[in-house]
Amino acid sequence: MPVSVVKREGKFRIVESNGGLARNKAGSVVDGGGHNSKSAADAQARAVNSNQAKDQMARKKTKNKSKRRRRNMMRRR
Repeated sequence: MPVSVVKREGKFRIVESNGGLARNKAGSVVDGGGHNSKSAADAQARAVNSNQAKDQMARKKTKNKSKRRRRNMMRRR
């Protein structure tokens, strides 16, 4: 789910598509309380989106790998 930047209470915050603050696996906000400049927030949002895309690709690759293994085992029998 991609994140975006919005201005809230004088700070630029990184939010999820549902409007809530973006959080990491530990549960803390990814922007650490907000950014003073939009360019800094945009840079971090791009980094978060990039890492989410990499994680999604890795999960997909692992899933395909296990499917290939299962298929090959069935062919060997």
